[in-house]
Formats: sequence, C-alpha cells, structure tokens
Amino acid sequence: AASTPPTTPSSFVTTASISGSFNVGTGEVYTSLTNAGGAFAGINGAAVTGNIVLNITTDLTAETGLNALNQFASPFTVTINPVVAARTISGALASAALIKLNGADRVTINGSIGGAGTDKSLTITNTSITSPTAIALISLGTGAGANTNTIKNCNISTGVSAATGFGIAVGGTTPGLNGADNDNVTIQNNTITIATTPIYAIGTAAVSAGGNDNLVITGNTVTTNTTIQNFGIQVGNGLKSSISQNTVSV
Repeated sequence: AASTPPTTPSSFVTTASISGSFNVGTGEVYTSLTNAGGAFAGINGAAVTGNIVLNITTDLTAETGLNALNQFASPFTVTINPVVAARTISGALASAALIKLNGADRVTINGSIGGAGTDKSLTITNTSITSPTAIALISLGTGAGANTNTIKNCNISTGVSAATGFGIAVGGTTPGLNGADNDNVTIQNNTITIATTPIYAIGTAAVSAGGNDNLVITGNTVTTNTTIQNFGIQVGNGLKSSISQNTVSV
C-alpha cells in the first residue's frame, strides 16, 4: 500500500561552492566587482571552499558599490590584483565607499600586476564629489571587525569633497565612524591623493575589546584635499600599531 506522505516534509537548500581563480572585466564571467551579478555578489551567494583570486583583466569604470564583500568561511582568502597591464576600478558613489569589506577577513587588495611585485598598477577611485570614500573596512561590532586585511601597491583617490571624504577608512558602518576590532590590518606602499583624509583608522576603545590590534601603516604617500586641510593619517585606539616611513603632504 502507498505510504502517507508527511504533512511537513523536510526541505533542503543547496548552495553552490566557490574557490579558485576568476577573471573580472569586460567579457568575463564577472564583469564587475561590486555591481549586481559581480564577483562580490558571487562570493556572497556561495559557500567558499578554497582560496579565491580575482584577476582584474580590464578597467572597471562603472562600479556602483552595490555589493560589499561579506564574511566568508575561514581559513580561506580572497586576493584582488590586476593582470597583464595597469587597471582602474572607479565609480561615483556619494556618502559611501565604493569598495567595502563588510566584516570580511583575510582579503588582500594588491595593486601589483599579478600580485608579484611593488608596482602600483591598480587605481581605485570614487569619483563622487559628495563625501566619497574609495575603500572601507567595516566592523560588525566588538570582536567582529574586518580582520587580517591588506591594501597595498594601489593608487587611491576620490572626486574631492568640500567637507569630508576618505581614501581608506577603517572603522564602522559609515566611513568616518569608529569601528571595533578591525585587527591585523596592513596599509602599505599606496599613493593616496585627492582625499580630505587619505587614511582613517580608529577603534572604539583603547583596550583590546574595541581597539584595532596590530595596525600597520607603512610606506604610503598621501596628499590631503587642499581645499579642506584635514588629517593625512588619522589613527586612534590602535594597539601595538606601527606607523612608519609614510610621506604626507598638502
């Protein structure tokens, strides 16, 4: 005799896995980093099962910043670097960051071609003139910062703001707000121009629960907005931090 099916049958959701190397650019599987259907959306919507490399193969000049990169499975990494030639990632996003690491850990943005040297062959620009930020590392709360992330060998800029704007902001959900426990962050060998505050990195407390542990800012060349002269490098509540060999000018 036929069995009676359960009134509340079990259901399962199958999630695709993702790992490996992917090209990002015109004509590629991913045509953008941050737009709908872009690489960040692809990673966010899948189970990360291995290290990921995103090779920027063409200029990405229409980024919307729609998708941040969210947390993904440990201990895997995401690396972003240009290949073959120098590349540009740009778009106009007011009062927000174009590239956002939303509590994401173990991400490296390396502007060297193929990630192999110290050449600055990746330009990242938020062209908005209204409180623009190029890159933001975002804490999701105490003990839930964007950890072990590196930004190096890049040219970073904004479209200039009369009041506020950041090249790289390490903090909270809004650029310029403090954020807890964005630990083990390295900002190295970048040229950051046309930004009211080129580098901002402030924790929420001068203690391990809330402070930014092991922050390294080294070898960068930064130029502040000449209209509104603000900080070249603004750091606070950093524990065991190192700030060295940076050049700051107006």
